Amino acid sequence: AFVDSAVKDLAVESASTPKFTMGGLKKGGTGSTALITYAGALRNALNANSPSVDTKDALEHFSDFIQGTNTKALARVREVGEAYRNTTTALALIPVPEELQYAHVQLLNSCDALAVATLSLAKADTDPLLAFIGLQQYDTAHSGTAQSALDVGKILSAGILQN
Repeated sequence: AFVDSAVKDLAVESASTPKFTMGGLKKGGTGSTALITYAGALRNALNANSPSVDTKDALEHFSDFIQGTNTKALARVREVGEAYRNTTTALALIPVPEELQYAHVQLLNSCDALAVATLSLAKADTDPLLAFIGLQQYDTAHSGTAQSALDVGKILSAGILQN
């Protein structure tokens, strides 16, 4: 219980401050045309940076490593983490319509947190403490990314249909 509590405390203390703010976004206009342009750029950024097709997520690969069932599992976790990092970089370059600025910043920061947590998991063989901290942060980052993506989708749908 003591170790679990200590790792949770370390995970909270080491959580990175959000890197992205609305002031740092590229401005992308307003209205349905801007939203459609954004949606296309978003799709391109996600498609260009997705990890290769796999039926397992990063946590399942991490589990395979911990259980000793796959010696190449951490390489796959690293690949997924790098894909999240590359996705964050690509998303930061997209011009963002006014209607989406807050949701886009949330998506950027949660995607960045997910990349950091996943890349921390990938270091289980060299830095087990960092990997366990990443494990504590992963669920929150993953949930945040999913919620942010839903929020962006809702705004896109409403804005494009409205105009």
